[in-house]
Amino acid sequence: MSYDYKRKDVLVRQLDGSYKRKPIYAKTGKELNAKIKKVQEEAEKGYQLHLCPLFSSVADEWNEKHEKEIAYNTWNGYQRPLKDLKEEFEGLHITEITYQMLQSILDRMKAQGYARQTINLRKVTASLIFNYAVLQGYIEQSPALFLKVPRNAPHKPRSLPETEEIQKMLNAKGKFADLARFLYYTGCRRGEALALTSEDIKDGYIHINKTLYWEGEAPKIKSTPKTSSGVRKIPILTPIKAFLQNRQGIIFKNSKGGYFTRSEYLKGWRKFQADNDIHLTAHQLRHGFATICYDANLDEKDAAELLGHSSVELTKDIYTHITAERQKVNADKLNTFVKMCVKN
Repeated sequence: MSYDYKRKDVLVRQLDGSYKRKPIYAKTGKELNAKIKKVQEEAEKGYQLHLCPLFSSVADEWNEKHEKEIAYNTWNGYQRPLKDLKEEFEGLHITEITYQMLQSILDRMKAQGYARQTINLRKVTASLIFNYAVLQGYIEQSPALFLKVPRNAPHKPRSLPETEEIQKMLNAKGKFADLARFLYYTGCRRGEALALTSEDIKDGYIHINKTLYWEGEAPKIKSTPKTSSGVRKIPILTPIKAFLQNRQGIIFKNSKGGYFTRSEYLKGWRKFQADNDIHLTAHQLRHGFATICYDANLDEKDAAELLGHSSVELTKDIYTHITAERQKVNADKLNTFVKMCVKN
């Protein structure tokens, strides 16, 4: 069976705003009109999206660009907030999102009992995305400009290592005990320590310029951006000087002499914890170094530089927590002493 196809050339809007002729074919006049309408509507929709993209598209653009500018672990920390925001604003254009919509997310999270740090990370992520949207000309002003983390949002206290567990760690033996002591006496992030090679140990300093992360099981090395506070040098303290002497290649290596895979690291660290009856995490040991800085009377700015904090406010927060912990310990000691005196 043959058909006498109908054809009509129609003008279709392009992404740059111009129009281009496009031939449309159909079997009947009714079908032809329907096809013409569909083609023109889809072209118009595409043009409008180009002028005013969806929030999810802008968020993905920002995420891809941001990944190249910051350390992997920092970038990775934005991924869950990013996913949450994309789900919240699915199908909405970037211009449709208001301050009230964003603030309601933070208020809702507070009502659901989320920690202040978790809520603040959503606020920071939203602010970065909308700042990017302003720079790209998608919007004129960021709706995240005046966002506030709700007052009295629960503040999850930073977990400082217990003195008893630190002593167990210092007396422990083995490859992961060496790693734990290294973290404690340098304040390195886990990925920074695992990425180190003998070339980074020189002139009495540990030079931090890269980090290890995992894609699935596979270890990957990412250079720390030169503009980041993460690029720094840390003095080699006496307790780890002997350990670092004459080491060649990767400082913390697996049995094959390479970087640890994810499972190798997790298995090794868990065994170290079990063998020594401790629950210390790599992050707690980093806070342990912050405590050393505090006890040595290093000011917050100097400690922030050693820890690689992007803002001295992060260090101030840790120092404040250490002060509060010390005050509590002292109060407990006084109470114990007074009770003993009363009994006697």
